[in-house]
Amino acid sequence: MKALRLTLLVFCISFVITGVSFSGDAVNMVRNPSFEDGTGEWQLLITAPAAAKWEVAKDGVSGKCVQVSVTAVSGTSWHVEIHQSGQVLKLGQEYTFNFWAKTLEGEVRVIQPGLEGIGGAGDWWQDTNINDKWTEFSKTWNQGLAGNSTIHFAVAQTKGNFLLDHVRLYEGKYQKEELGKDQVKSVEFKEKLATTWGNIRKSD
Repeated sequence: MKALRLTLLVFCISFVITGVSFSGDAVNMVRNPSFEDGTGEWQLLITAPAAAKWEVAKDGVSGKCVQVSVTAVSGTSWHVEIHQSGQVLKLGQEYTFNFWAKTLEGEVRVIQPGLEGIGGAGDWWQDTNINDKWTEFSKTWNQGLAGNSTIHFAVAQTKGNFLLDHVRLYEGKYQKEELGKDQVKSVEFKEKLATTWGNIRKSD
């Protein structure tokens, strides 16, 4: 019994040290969501003449994060993008997608988070303003088809920096996290503001 209590105590201390706690029982479908394993499980796609590089940084919302530095643009947002595929979604299930984003100090820019494979009215993309304060963004929807999804972050709109951390995709409604530093209120994407991937492709 003493050994069991000691094990539980060590687990609790370790959990507190990470600076993150989760409410409810949400199971995150995103692999390496906080970049603790570097950029593993993620891809950085670059289409010339756009140019960019990425690296893992230490100053995330709970530890590490990834920083993308866009050094040349082409006029097409998805010519620099981070993505991860392979999240299996169920028809009719409610899902929530969250992520934390910011720029470097003094920068303001637009990014374009997106989800392919969500069904219904089509794949979802949306222009999103970010600044130099960590902010959480979230979207909740009812899944319109069964199959695989792909998470995208298109960032080639302008030169500059984009920091990303703590990406989540899980069943059910939004679940708040308590993180180990000051937080900005979560921003919920409104359905009427969304832009489909097809429309973006046509405009580019």
